Amino acid sequence: MYAIIKDDLVVGRTTQVQSHHLILNTAQFAHLRFNGSTLVDANQLGYTTFYVDGAGIKHITPADDRQAVYCHFSDILTSEDGVWITPAVETESAVEAETAAKTSLTETMQAQCQALSERILEEMDRRMDELAEWRAYRQFVSKIPQQEGFPNQIDWGTPPSQLTQAQDQKSIDQAVK
Repeated sequence: MYAIIKDDLVVGRTTQVQSHHLILNTAQFAHLRFNGSTLVDANQLGYTTFYVDGAGIKHITPADDRQAVYCHFSDILTSEDGVWITPAVETESAVEAETAAKTSLTETMQAQCQALSERILEEMDRRMDELAEWRAYRQFVSKIPQQEGFPNQIDWGTPPSQLTQAQDQKSIDQAVK
C-alpha cells in the first residue's frame, strides 16, 4: 500500500503507485508525517515544535497559515481566541505552587519521622535500663550457690519490678518449650 500525502500529512493509503513511491506498512498513520523525503513518526522522533493549522492538526513543516507551538505530539491542544495552547504547559506560578506543596509535605514527613524516632529512642533507653537491671539480677542469681547457708538458706534477691509473676511464668513457660 502506498501513502497518500498532502503537504506533510499522511492522509490515507492506496494500492495505486504514488509519485513519491513511499510504501505505508501500517493501517494507523495519524502520527506519521512526510519530511520531504521519507515518512517519519512524529510521536517517537522527539519533535517538540509543531506547526498547527486552523483545525488543530500538528505539522512538522511551517506554513503561513500555521502557528508554531512548542509541545509534544501527544499533548492535547486547545484554541483560545484563535491561538493554540497546550494546557499541559505549566506556568511558573503553577511550578512554584507545586514546589511549595511538596516542600510542605516533606517538612511534615520530616517532623513525623523525628517524633517517631524520638519515641523509639526513649523506649530504647527505657528498655536498656530494664535490660541492665535484669543483667544485674541474672548476675546475682548466678552467685546464689556461693551464698553462705546455701542450699538451706537462700537469698533470692529482688527481681526488677517491671515484670509481674504472670510475666515471669510466661517467660519460664516459653523458655521451657
